[in-house]
Amino acid sequence: MKRVSWLISRYLLGAVVPYFLFSWVLLTVILFLQQASRYSELFFNVNIPSGLIWQLMIGLIPNVIAFTCPMAVLVGTIIGLSKLQGDSELTAIRAAGVGNVQIAVPIVVLGIVLSLFALFVNLKGVPFAAALVREVAMRSAISKFESPIEPGIFYTEIDGFTILARDSDPQTGYLKRVFISQLDPANGVYRLITSDIGRIEIAGEATELVLENAAVITIPEAETGGKYAFERIKDIRVALKTKRAELLSRLATAVRLPDELGLDDLTDVAANAEGKTRTEAQIVLFRRFVMSLTPFIFCLLGTIMVLRFRRGGRGFGIALALAALIGYYLVAFSGEQLARTGVLPVAIASLLPLVASIAAMVWLAYSPRLRFAESISNVVTSRLGQMKGRSSGLSLKNRLVDVTSGLRDFDITASVAWYFLLSTAFLLIVFLIFTAFDTWRFASIVDNGGWMLTKYLTFLIPFAYLQIAPSAAMIAVLAAYAIKSRNNELVTWAAAGQSMFRLLLPCLALALLLGVADFAVQETIAPRANQIQDEVRAELRSGGKQVQPKRLWTTEGKYIFSYVLGSTRNDGSASDNEKANRPIAELASPRGGISGSEGDANYRASDNDKSKPSENVDLRTRASEIIVLEFSGDRESLQTVYRATAGKFEGSKVKLEGVVAVSRDSERLNENPMREVELPAEFDPFRNVSAKPNHLSIIELAESAKAASAESEQYAYSVGVQKRFASLFVPLIIVLFSAPWGISLRRAPMVSSLSIAVGLWLLFIGLTNIFEQYGISGSLPPVVAVWAPVLGFATLGIYLISRIRT
Repeated sequence: MKRVSWLISRYLLGAVVPYFLFSWVLLTVILFLQQASRYSELFFNVNIPSGLIWQLMIGLIPNVIAFTCPMAVLVGTIIGLSKLQGDSELTAIRAAGVGNVQIAVPIVVLGIVLSLFALFVNLKGVPFAAALVREVAMRSAISKFESPIEPGIFYTEIDGFTILARDSDPQTGYLKRVFISQLDPANGVYRLITSDIGRIEIAGEATELVLENAAVITIPEAETGGKYAFERIKDIRVALKTKRAELLSRLATAVRLPDELGLDDLTDVAANAEGKTRTEAQIVLFRRFVMSLTPFIFCLLGTIMVLRFRRGGRGFGIALALAALIGYYLVAFSGEQLARTGVLPVAIASLLPLVASIAAMVWLAYSPRLRFAESISNVVTSRLGQMKGRSSGLSLKNRLVDVTSGLRDFDITASVAWYFLLSTAFLLIVFLIFTAFDTWRFASIVDNGGWMLTKYLTFLIPFAYLQIAPSAAMIAVLAAYAIKSRNNELVTWAAAGQSMFRLLLPCLALALLLGVADFAVQETIAPRANQIQDEVRAELRSGGKQVQPKRLWTTEGKYIFSYVLGSTRNDGSASDNEKANRPIAELASPRGGISGSEGDANYRASDNDKSKPSENVDLRTRASEIIVLEFSGDRESLQTVYRATAGKFEGSKVKLEGVVAVSRDSERLNENPMREVELPAEFDPFRNVSAKPNHLSIIELAESAKAASAESEQYAYSVGVQKRFASLFVPLIIVLFSAPWGISLRRAPMVSSLSIAVGLWLLFIGLTNIFEQYGISGSLPPVVAVWAPVLGFATLGIYLISRIRT
């Protein structure tokens, strides 16, 4: 009997562990990429040392694996046992005299081992990783201040300064054709400084920018009022007050957050601190122990759930695991919120998910086989049967035979589509749960934090879907073909003379359709959704304070544009956009290349207040608080400064409204208010140049790549364009190299084949990101950086398909 028990235990673990490992790897990679996307600026910044990048990657892993381990063991337990249930293997095991307790023993042992592993990770790895990530972020910020100014890029890392050097001398390090915008809030002015040549001098903690033959134009910060001034200075030293010393001081004397504390320190803070600090420390402390016990609880819960249900199969197992995960983490979120609001003690609130899980297990174990659930299922089934009985003619499935190439294609398509929807739903829920768990500590201390978190997660869905859709396609293909291979359906079709290549055709068609759908989502829904979710996340992390729009800078020909997108005022007055939206009268102007509205000699820029907003104007995308700097043909000397309340790009020109033009005549400044000014422009200067690539459509990415003057920006945008085109074929490529491992005409175990498929998927993801980084840094052409892994794995997939036994 002991021999039988040992064999059965090994057999049960053999059914559960592969699914656990597959789920763990898959969830870890997806959530790691989600976490890494938050630090994309560091990963692809050529000025950040590679050592910091590797430290950041290491720092992200412990938190991810600690979170995915319980989820993966629940998925592996439920799917593995559901498969045995569906194949009637559990029935055979019970017939051999093995009871439910003996079946559960090896699964429980697995849960205990994983709980010990999770305990070590939560107590040692997670605090170490949290401290490491914060240190890397601060050191990366310091390295930005120490990095040289790159020609063609606006340097805005220093508060109050915006610096642009159009060229540089690589031998001397001198900057050429330098422009500086300095905001002086104490005096309420902007200083616009231009110089032929400049250099940066660093002495200790002091940083100075030395300019030769500089010209300074001073303009008022406010749109109306104030004086304009011009002066020439032979040599000027601009003191740059960087945050380098402050960051070094914070790095040396940083007060560690609760997430960064070890067990002893966290226990001391939880016992001795006061107020919110004590509550947060207690929540973090109990969360680590609860998350460490979760693998053991999930093993028990998954085993009891499967043993108490009569249904089986992988699809049923995924649905069951999804329901359990949602319920467990909803209770966990609710418990932490009750603890923060003081409704329940932290200890009781933190243990609510464990108590709920134990209650569910007791109820499942001692209830009479969930007869009420079976009764509901029987009622629904009978009703559907009656509806089918009353219908006349052929059934829907039979009707579809005529519109497809046969029942076989319809069967394959339906199976792959069903598993894709199921996998997408599961991965999406896990993605959102992990994000909510990571963001909840910010939302809990903000007014309407629950609503803001819901809004953030809602607009995160397009981004999350695009991240997980290719992986879900791989899971769907492997699941559909592996099950049909196991059920000998592939053998039957092959015996009937069907080619394996023909059996892959529906799957390849679905992959192409999925690529088109993903591309459509990326180009229509995702850009704006990504902007909104980034704004809401920034507002959550700032304690609920609305993040003010940043002043953006861009160059277009001989012009420099500075503006704000979506600006609104807090004093209840009309916004700049509303003030400037008026009917436009176009009149010719003798000014070369510029047309302006001239009329009332007493017209002032402040007269915009009297205007009424026009209709059909998107106030969110219009630029406001605009400053335009017009340089000479050689782009060295500043000729004219335009102040405008609003502006937009139309065709091949920029239309400014409510303008004050300040031109330089010899050593004097002339102020000329105008209703409207038109400037020639090849590209839209008001595109959000500071946005991440996922905030832009492919057309905007291509325009940005063409208009960018700095090589690093050209590389980044060009890689983004090629990635968008490649996304059309990524699902197809993944299907090409993964589908052959799901097809087998032999009754051999599929574990090794599926492991190879997952390994190839990991290799594809890794190489794609590595090549992308080489493309962004300029080491590889963008086309090569993006398409080399895609074409390489496409070739591998075609070769693997050609080797299928048929």
